[in-house]
Amino acid sequence: MKKFKNFMPYALLLSAILFVVACGKDGAVGPAGPAGADGKTGAQGPAGSQGSKGDTGTANVIYSAWLDQAFAPFTDTAANGRVDTTGWYSVIQASRLTAAMLGKCDVHVYMNVNTPTQPVIVSLPNYDYFNIGFDLRVGGIVMQSSIKASTFTYQGEKVLQYRYIIIPGAVAARGAIDWNNYEQAKAYLKLVD
Repeated sequence: MKKFKNFMPYALLLSAILFVVACGKDGAVGPAGPAGADGKTGAQGPAGSQGSKGDTGTANVIYSAWLDQAFAPFTDTAANGRVDTTGWYSVIQASRLTAAMLGKCDVHVYMNVNTPTQPVIVSLPNYDYFNIGFDLRVGGIVMQSSIKASTFTYQGEKVLQYRYIIIPGAVAARGAIDWNNYEQAKAYLKLVD
């Protein structure tokens, strides 16, 4: 019994050391075991409740219908009193174009140089047909032209109509779209003529 009593403190010390080593955090992690077999597919759960209707993909995009625009002359009065027309301008009303959006949004203006039934769409600014460009103002888009580019009717159809697309700054435009190509922009934004 005496030998056992002398051995007891050593046994307890050895047990404590083994316990500390076994619980240590610095030990190596063993290899992962093999994946278990797939279990059986369970029964389908109950249907979830109907969520609220989400916005369409073009919710933040602002665009107009095809618009008729009348151009007025820019005039300059010479010293002799003669009034000369130096260009033409027209304002497209865009009430949703706010001061906060100016400089942060992407605006595209298109012109149909033909009729709605046989459209020929060009992007502004455009210098192929005549010089025509635009500037942005709160509530409107001011177009300037070298000719009177007003909408008119020819054989019962409108000619020279205009349309704008405004993409607010919070919506990132994708670089893959050629915004000068009206058909690509229309398809990407899902616009209806």
